[in-house]
Amino acid sequence: MLESNVIFKVFAFSKPLNITSLSITYVINMAEDDKKFSKQLIGKTVVSKGGKRFGEVGDLIFETRSGELIHIVLKNPTQYSDKLELEKDKDGSPLIPYSAVIAAGDFMVIAEEDLV
Repeated sequence: MLESNVIFKVFAFSKPLNITSLSITYVINMAEDDKKFSKQLIGKTVVSKGGKRFGEVGDLIFETRSGELIHIVLKNPTQYSDKLELEKDKDGSPLIPYSAVIAAGDFMVIAEEDLV
């Protein structure tokens, strides 16, 4: 289980900003035993800590120079997430600020209060 203040770094990334367009990408948190490939996060269900479903992780957007993860791009957003008027990418997909992520495991858990 990840701690709520886990910091992720992306290594071995190339020029594109979206994880799905990369061939070799590795996401690692600061604890060695909790390593995850970034592609393992794609497709995870995004839920609030209260259990509300938001959709699935469609992609991850990060800053190429620092490797800082910026947003989760939602695919198959729920009606609930559509009503929140979240920021959208150029394709109209809702964006969840990565700072709202509490944990990543079987689900991507977010703090809904951090979305505003």
